Amino acid sequence: MVVSKEIEEVIKYHERAGKYFDINGINTFALDKGSGEVVFCVHGVPTSSFLYRKVIDSLAEKGRRVVSVDLSGLGLTYRPEDFNYEFNNFADFLTAA
Repeated sequence: MVVSKEIEEVIKYHERAGKYFDINGINTFALDKGSGEVVFCVHGVPTSSFLYRKVIDSLAEKGRRVVSVDLSGLGLTYRPEDFNYEFNNFADFLTAA
């Protein structure tokens, strides 16, 4: 798959805006910005935290802490072959986050 330089730069910028952490052995990416009452943005399938990048900035400017975690196998989060990709397991994954 060929990815244009422009798209690569957008992805790198998005990645620099977030952080990685471990959830049950899975290298997980999340955006976490602002302070105050927490707003937790959960993306659908097949999207990622990238969907919320502008919303996160706007809410953070309004005094909220905004968090969006890439679900396992989506966005910049690692995709283990042995992960159970059913929705109830995604809920457990987010609870662990």
